Amino acid sequence: PASFERAEAAQLQDLFALLEPSLAGPAAPPVWYAVPPRPRPAPAREPRRIAFAPGVGGDPRRAWPLGHFLTLAAEWQARGAEVQWIEGPGDAPYFAGLPEAEFPPRRRFGGGDLAALADTLAEVDLLVCHDTAYAHLAAGLGTPTVALFGGGQHRRFHPASARVKVVQGLPPCSGCQWHCLHD
Repeated sequence: PASFERAEAAQLQDLFALLEPSLAGPAAPPVWYAVPPRPRPAPAREPRRIAFAPGVGGDPRRAWPLGHFLTLAAEWQARGAEVQWIEGPGDAPYFAGLPEAEFPPRRRFGGGDLAALADTLAEVDLLVCHDTAYAHLAAGLGTPTVALFGGGQHRRFHPASARVKVVQGLPPCSGCQWHCLHD
């Protein structure tokens, strides 16, 4: 049965097993990988190339404040890391509150730039982002990622990758499926 609590990947695995019995059982291939992750070297003791993709593809009220990302980036830069900023096609409202002169340059990707975005994510040692396509693409590429999730869903949409660490607050109203009662 469908569930708001179980991971989408596990539910998809169940669906495939129902449709094709050879996909059932412990030896079934994980269906959430479209391609095998790219081979990556062992992680460095400290990441040297860090990408921040703080946009959420729309309403910035759903996001961790940009100032928090800027603070993290400054801390990593002080430790010698090279920081890259990523802006996707729907992320402009998120960056709008900060004058361009105060913000480091960012790589902008449009709707047709998926391959270029994948190449960028595959080249970094760490990605820090929200619960967005960035987290899921990085999971598929095997890129170490810290993904910030809101309380709308519990584990349902967490990327199925050991290289993705999810940070998620669970306020008393969590599990609302993003039908928020609050402003």
